[in-house]
Amino acid sequence: MTNFLRNEIISINGDAYEAKYYQNKRHNGETNYSVEVVFDDSDRIILDDMLLEKLEWKLKRILYYAVFSRKGISYEQNPPLYLSPQGRGLR
Repeated sequence: MTNFLRNEIISINGDAYEAKYYQNKRHNGETNYSVEVVFDDSDRIILDDMLLEKLEWKLKRILYYAVFSRKGISYEQNPPLYLSPQGRGLR
């Protein structure tokens, strides 16, 4: 059974993307979480994890690269704010 949890708007380079979070009950009684971001009618990403906090963390890291890969902009042209110039750690 899938239950809608919430929406979140994430801004990347001035563009807003809506993330929809869901809680999924598995047949064995366990719970996991998923998030869906729709870019257009035929393009979306869906991520899942056992922990909501880890899923949120994962989405914020992956969404940046998903957006820029679709726009043809490389990491070197516009690095994410949370990475150092060497690609390690926080700035």
